[in-house]
Amino acid sequence: MAGIPDETINSLALGDSIPPNNVHALSVCLPTWEDTVGWGNKNDRVVSAMKTGYPRFFFAKDINDLADCIKKKILFKQKKYLGQDQLWGRRKWYQRLTRTNKMDIDHFTRELQFLLFPMLRDALAFENYLLKKGIPNSGAHSPRVVGVSWSGDLKDKSESAGPTVERWLTIENLRGIVDGSEDLWLVTYPPGEGVTHAHEFWQHTGLGISSRRARFWLKNAPFIQNSRTARHRKTRSYRLREGSDERNTTLLEACTDITWRISGGHRMCDRHFPDVYLFPSGMSAIYHVAKFIMDLEERSPENPPVFAVFGFVYVDTVKVLETVLGATVDVFGYEELSRFQFEIQDRAERSQSYSAVFTESLGNPLLDCPNLLALHALTQKCGGFLVVDDTVGMYLTPRRILRHCDIICTSLTKMFSGGCDVMGGSVTLNPHVTLNPHSRRHPRISPLFERLKARLNRRRLGPSEWFFEDASVMQKNSETFETRYQMACKNAQRVATILWRSKAVQKVYYPQDIREYGLDSDPCTRSGSSSRGPSPSCGDRPGYLLSVKFHHRKQAIAFYDNFQVCKGPSFGTSFTLCCAYTILAHPRELERAERYGLAEDLVRISVGVEEEEWILDRVKRALNFAEEVSLRRGE
Repeated sequence: MAGIPDETINSLALGDSIPPNNVHALSVCLPTWEDTVGWGNKNDRVVSAMKTGYPRFFFAKDINDLADCIKKKILFKQKKYLGQDQLWGRRKWYQRLTRTNKMDIDHFTRELQFLLFPMLRDALAFENYLLKKGIPNSGAHSPRVVGVSWSGDLKDKSESAGPTVERWLTIENLRGIVDGSEDLWLVTYPPGEGVTHAHEFWQHTGLGISSRRARFWLKNAPFIQNSRTARHRKTRSYRLREGSDERNTTLLEACTDITWRISGGHRMCDRHFPDVYLFPSGMSAIYHVAKFIMDLEERSPENPPVFAVFGFVYVDTVKVLETVLGATVDVFGYEELSRFQFEIQDRAERSQSYSAVFTESLGNPLLDCPNLLALHALTQKCGGFLVVDDTVGMYLTPRRILRHCDIICTSLTKMFSGGCDVMGGSVTLNPHVTLNPHSRRHPRISPLFERLKARLNRRRLGPSEWFFEDASVMQKNSETFETRYQMACKNAQRVATILWRSKAVQKVYYPQDIREYGLDSDPCTRSGSSSRGPSPSCGDRPGYLLSVKFHHRKQAIAFYDNFQVCKGPSFGTSFTLCCAYTILAHPRELERAERYGLAEDLVRISVGVEEEEWILDRVKRALNFAEEVSLRRGE
């Protein structure tokens, strides 16, 4: 295995896609510290240079192009589905548009804004979100939900009420019905405040259409191609081309392989296989789990849902709970189990409780871990669910983390794929809870857990939810997951050793051995960073991700600017990827991040599968620049 060639890395400029020349790339080049600061501050120089970006933060070119085609070729011809008020407002553009004046059509195209979704229920969720945010339900700027068929016909949401919304297909029924021509759903939103809410929903939920689906429509939809050759396909499966490799595949086959790999295959018996559920993105998995938990509870307006969050979890996890779902969120530090216990008792006295507790294991970017056993016990005491995001420590899931929680949410986009070119997510249920509903160990949570599992089983993966080409790419990428994980972990241990020895480095956030978390046989215990080198044992590799705190900000900048690897957002790629984490992920909440141990000048490194000497040489050279800064300061 190899990473990205040197000449390609050296040629990457601000805004270029990572991986290079890939229209579905998930990362974007931020080659200098100044560029990262500029992106966080929305500097015009940086923003205008962006050719791509992470899909939840950036609308891919193919998605924008598809939206433009829908506007120009359909909407202005079929005003009844949006209403004359919305299309032409108070300015009575209708008479001018019927003359098909190009200038007027262009103006119309610029004015009308909407998001595209693969499922009607997701479109309805966005419409409801806009209404909850105060967007009026009538008038020129009210949100409208409109279906777009493969042939270019439009339909109102009422025409698909019932079966389309409630029909959840089981994985066994997916075979032969997916051909890429399933309806899309658009939801209009007004300018100004509506734009902000649209970006929030798109970013926090991960429910929007993928770039592959958009590209497929651009190339094949009859109303776009205006050709009989791009007819509506009724084939039972597609023959997909991946490079020069041609093979028959279906969404069913891809999902079956992916689900089996997540469940651990040989690690878990067959009866546990159905406890894995797939989603089009990691945030979609978290969104649906939280929403389903809220739906299970019968709460009055005076007793709204409350979630607890342990640790400084990924920013969009908190945002989707608070901003999108409207829940109250109480945040606790990893060492605040006693405060959490007090809150549980206090709420119990007021006949209140936590609906669920969300945490990460291992944490990103500090690679820490809560005491999952104690946290699970307290969560059961309050009758809620313990939900763990294990994206960083995914390889540990089947035998370790899953025993100490109820639900695991995973972003398959990261190391499971490794290609940095496809999105995916999963939810895994603790089989000991679902298989033993009357056990004394879970006396209070089991009834709700059974209802949650039933809800997930009814939902399953709809035929149009995860685009079949995305599933196929995820299937292919994940074939080498275990091998890549082991190689990246081995490289990361060597990188951590070199960093620990540098006089420019104050702290390295990387566990010496995964057993220090108690994940081998004992409950998870809290573990901090270390100033010593990693254990020589490689039997349980602690991961491929690490973070570095330098003594001075200038040292961090010198290291970052001279680290000759790919630099941009995301992690878990097969190639080494570095970012200035805090100023990239939390540019507007630096003080809050600092309270949880995230220094403003923190550097995160996702170590890849390159040759060991290749990556070590680049780390050493970058450290030399950082250490020279120290010498100039007289240290």
